[in-house]
Amino acid sequence: MSIPLELPRLRNLVKVSEIVDLCLTLLRIPSPPCQEHEIAAKVAETMKRIGLCDVTVDGLSNVYGMFDSGQPGDTLLLMSHTDAPPSGAILPKVVDGSQVGRKEEVVTGDGAVAPKGQLSAMLIAAKALIEAGAIERGKLLVAGCVRDTTANHDGVRYLLKENGLAPDIAIVGEPTDNKILLGSRGRFEIEVIATGQPSHAGSPEKAVNPLYSIAELLVKTRKLDLPRHPGVGSATLTPIDIQCVSVRPNTPRSVSTVFDRRVVPGESEITVLQSIQALCSGLEERDPKLKFEIVPRKTMLPYIIDQQDKLVQRLHKPYIAVRNCELEFVYSRSFSTDTAFLQNEKIASLAFGPGRIEDFATDHVEVSKLLEGTLLYSAAAVALLHEGI
Repeated sequence: MSIPLELPRLRNLVKVSEIVDLCLTLLRIPSPPCQEHEIAAKVAETMKRIGLCDVTVDGLSNVYGMFDSGQPGDTLLLMSHTDAPPSGAILPKVVDGSQVGRKEEVVTGDGAVAPKGQLSAMLIAAKALIEAGAIERGKLLVAGCVRDTTANHDGVRYLLKENGLAPDIAIVGEPTDNKILLGSRGRFEIEVIATGQPSHAGSPEKAVNPLYSIAELLVKTRKLDLPRHPGVGSATLTPIDIQCVSVRPNTPRSVSTVFDRRVVPGESEITVLQSIQALCSGLEERDPKLKFEIVPRKTMLPYIIDQQDKLVQRLHKPYIAVRNCELEFVYSRSFSTDTAFLQNEKIASLAFGPGRIEDFATDHVEVSKLLEGTLLYSAAAVALLHEGI
């Protein structure tokens, strides 16, 4: 099957009203990170209704379903996440776009920009593919993954490892205005703990006060020359918390600070930790009674893919067929993506989807972009499953 032959049938089967209704249904279900069980149940119900088989909600509330053509071929994963930090301020509804600076109707609600717009589009795309009989080779795997916004790849790691899933190719739903995401920064959360020697605050000369050491460390981190990437911008190192362990009126025994380190493609957790360790070692050498401990707390890997990558180029025909234009690309300087974890697992992966991260404050996505994203996901599945990479 080819995209030109399949797309008219898919267009006829993809109903805008179905996408919007499903998106609104998902938006009405609060799904904060680590509380995704209710939305997982609704997604599982939807997966069974549209014809996916072996639908499973795992121990972490990841949800997935499979369509097996019965013929040899690759397994394609369509994956979005299900968690969305709640504000409670944006109600799920369809409104005139002029209310949010758009020219057409939009769907609003907590999680419309990410992830529920992408997840709705993927589910309706799967429905159309199954109804059209468009999957003649390989397997289509659709998944809603938990804990994306906790920034540690916990959900996708559990999804693959604990369920024994091994897709060959993956498309991840991200709010890119349906453009191909070429790169995004990763995020490491790192705690630095300085331990000294307390004394009564009235005799500060007897203490090794770690507050001073942490203060010096913070000053040094501001002067670091961090790497830069032409697409995703500069790496950053930002202190986001500080805590003391003390028994007043004594000076602190220990002080910890937490850094948010945004990493660019080409950096690794090892090199980042080494750069912080070098600063701490210099402070330790000056005072042997001072000790530093560096503890990685969270790791979200940086993501990068080349425009000439085979997987990217395989989407040329789907984009021409659906959008009547060449491939368009975008980088993210804000969000990180589980796509990077899939790449690290040697799964050919990229990301795109309806919605724009810039619209997160008003949390809306254009209805036309939901339709376009649904058609792109379905056309991409035809290209990748039938023609491979």
